Amino acid sequence: DLNNLVVSGQVAADSILAVSVGEDQALVTRVTQERGYRFRVALDPRNVLATKFNVRGTPTVVFINEDRTVEWMSVGASSTLPTRVTEFIN
Repeated sequence: DLNNLVVSGQVAADSILAVSVGEDQALVTRVTQERGYRFRVALDPRNVLATKFNVRGTPTVVFINEDRTVEWMSVGASSTLPTRVTEFIN
């Protein structure tokens, strides 16, 4: 998973931003602490980002390049995600 990539040093923590859609801050804080996430988690309580990126399921992974263009997007769990993340970021 993404956290393992950060913990193992394969990916820098500041290169990942998770977005929690429709959840309150207390719940997100508790879950991120329980799971030991080392990357940032932002809140989207009003589904603004989810709407912008047409999110229809979780997890949705979006790669946004330096030009702020969506380079890749996937919905659902993917066994290729770790490879895709490390190739995209590095």
